[in-house]
Amino acid sequence: MFFVWSQKRINVKLAFWGPVDSGKTTVVHALAAQVAQRVDDVDVPERDTRQAVGMRRNALPVEVDEPDTRFTTYFCHPPGEIGEFSGYPVHYQCKTPEQPLEGNLALEKVLDGISAVIFVADAARERQGANEEALRDLVARLSQRYQVDAGSTSALVEQLFGADGPLRLVLLANKVDLDSAVSGEDVRRGLMLPSWVEVVESVATGERGVFEAFTAAAQAMRPLLEQAQQRGRIPS
Repeated sequence: MFFVWSQKRINVKLAFWGPVDSGKTTVVHALAAQVAQRVDDVDVPERDTRQAVGMRRNALPVEVDEPDTRFTTYFCHPPGEIGEFSGYPVHYQCKTPEQPLEGNLALEKVLDGISAVIFVADAARERQGANEEALRDLVARLSQRYQVDAGSTSALVEQLFGADGPLRLVLLANKVDLDSAVSGEDVRRGLMLPSWVEVVESVATGERGVFEAFTAAAQAMRPLLEQAQQRGRIPS
């Protein structure tokens, strides 16, 4: 996260990560639709004020498709508490890698400068192994970036996303409407994630649970914003 002095706003990045076909891109598009709806519902003076500082409130997700670099990126400034910190607007960049993942150079770009991860797990019972593999890949990549001690996936999750870690994590159990779906709590236990990881169940095609997961991630990042302000990276 960083402060844009020319526009007096805070930029925050978060990644949507998960196994192949878990619905990551669908989740990002559903989030865009829900943010746009909430923006349309706010008071006109508030909307005009935020647009005046360069916030494109109704931007749509953009799919970047270059050789070996495929990802979807979405910029938003949601209304309400999560759209503001210490009197400054908070501008979120949401990124997720496109499929296939093999050889996709965007994997590392998606993780650049993030403050939180929304892990989009597939709730289908037969996909729990794929969820575990994707989580192992995520923490392995992040552990190299943040030089945390090697250990089990659970230990790395604690070091990366715990109270003293540099990042925050929300689990989004997607496709809970499937006949073979397990509950979000079962997904969490299967991934051996600690109880402090917030779990949100979703049906991204119906836009259910998506904004709630985004809100949970935004709220979880508040202490990181406070720390950045204490270090002078965000003005008081």
